Amino acid sequence: MKILIIHGDHILKSRERFHEIIKSSKEKGWEVVRVSGDDKFNISEKLSAGTLFANKVLYVIDDYKVITSSDLTWLQKNNENLEGFLIIYSQILITKTNLKKFPKGFNNEEFMLPKLIWKFFESVYPNNTKQCLTLLHEVVKTEPLEFVFHLLARHIRDLYWLSIDPKGPDYQPWRIGKLKSQANRFEGSSLKEFIKSLAELDIKVKTSGDELHSALDFTIATHLE
Repeated sequence: MKILIIHGDHILKSRERFHEIIKSSKEKGWEVVRVSGDDKFNISEKLSAGTLFANKVLYVIDDYKVITSSDLTWLQKNNENLEGFLIIYSQILITKTNLKKFPKGFNNEEFMLPKLIWKFFESVYPNNTKQCLTLLHEVVKTEPLEFVFHLLARHIRDLYWLSIDPKGPDYQPWRIGKLKSQANRFEGSSLKEFIKSLAELDIKVKTSGDELHSALDFTIATHLE
């Protein structure tokens, strides 16, 4: 079985590539089989079940996290005897250590956010409005504003999450440390209010057609002043 792994934190581009392959496979007349990690019918059973179309089958796992260590062990032992193609998607970067657990010869496509976006995220803290907005305006020269807005909302959510729960999201320790340091720059309920403002802005833009760029600038400035 041929395996393709699509992963990385640039969700927009990785999802586009993921859906592009599925669409192309359907247009070629391949059978597309969704593979889940449920207990009733596990991954190994689905991949080994076979179909009438032999190698014209695209097996799809749209969440890397459903793959267990036993699934990977099984795949290592049996991959050469399996027919078809398998595409695995992850909206986060899969570490090199975990990639080594897959059978040799798989194809690997990484889609990573530009470093400038991370620099922008790291600039979001009180009394840093000028630098933050400058970086935002640089980022949206090459990335869709709506996409950046979505990522920013998720970032502020993560900061708030860590401010109320030491464990926070399931990220690598180094990233958790950076987020905690940034979250500590905000006082009281300011992060909660920031999230509320971003949610209200999202609704307003979608329902009234307000221009997002200037409205986002104003929201950021209001919460970082």
